[in-house]
Amino acid sequence: MSETSKKALLDTDFLFKTQLAQNRNREPLADLIMQFDGYDFFCHEKIISELQTHGFSPDPIPWIEEQVAKGRIQLFSDSRILDEIDELFGSGSPQLYYDMLKTSCDAFPKSAGNSFFTTYYQPLIDLPEDTDKEQFLSTLSACDAAIPNGSSMGEKKSLVLAQLMQLKHPGKVVIFCSDDGRARQRVAYIGNQIRCLSILSTFQKLQADGLAKDTAREYYASFCSFLSLHHQTGMKVWTHSTSEKINVGFEQLFDDIYEGKFEIKGTGDLRYKE
Repeated sequence: MSETSKKALLDTDFLFKTQLAQNRNREPLADLIMQFDGYDFFCHEKIISELQTHGFSPDPIPWIEEQVAKGRIQLFSDSRILDEIDELFGSGSPQLYYDMLKTSCDAFPKSAGNSFFTTYYQPLIDLPEDTDKEQFLSTLSACDAAIPNGSSMGEKKSLVLAQLMQLKHPGKVVIFCSDDGRARQRVAYIGNQIRCLSILSTFQKLQADGLAKDTAREYYASFCSFLSLHHQTGMKVWTHSTSEKINVGFEQLFDDIYEGKFEIKGTGDLRYKE
C-alpha cells in the first residue's frame, strides 16, 4: 500500500451496480475498477451485512469476499477503526469515534424533528467520558442491533471510515458512491476535501485511462439496461456555463464521454467542459 495512493471507499449502491454492469463474458465492471492505478480500496463490514439484507441479484458478496481474501479490499470493523484511532493519537478512541459517528448521522435529515443519533444512540450519549474501548464497543453494538433495516447504516458507517481515512491521509480520500446527489451532499457535509466518484464518472475515468470505446460500451449498455427497467432514459450532468443539470439520453451521453466532452467535479458529477 502506497502512502501517495488515493484511498477509495466502496459503498453499497456502487458495489451492487458495478456487479450488474457486465460485459458479454459476464465479467463485472467492478473488476476493471480494482485495476485502477494508484488506488487502495476499503470497505466497512456494515456494507457486507447491508448487501446481504437486500438480496441483490447478481449477489456481490462472493466477489467482495474474494477481493478481501486477495487483499485488494481492506475490510474495516468498528473495532479496527477504534484501534487505528489509538494508533494515531495514543488514546481517546471512544470519544473520537463518538464524534465521527455523530457527524455521520447528522449528515442525514432529521425524522419527526429528532436526529438519528439521539434516537438510536442515546446509550452511547449516556456513557461516562472515561468509558473504555470494550464497554464502548459493547454499547455501540447493542445500539446498532436495535436500528431497523433500511436505515442506511452502511452509508453512515462508511462516512465514519471516511473521516478516519481523512485523518490518516488528508486530501486523498475518494468515496465510490451512489449516483444519488443526496449521497454526495452527505459526503460534503463531513468534509469538503473528500471527493466522490459515481458510476457514471467511472466511465469518464475509464475513457481517460484509455479503455476502448467498444469494450466500455458493453458495461455501459448493461448498466443502462438496468436503469431502463426503472423507466430511466438518460442521466443528469452539469452544463458548463450555468448552475443547472440537464438530462442527456444514454447514447448521446456515452458518445460525449468518449469524445472527451466532460470533466469530473469533486462531487463525482460530470460537467461539460464547454
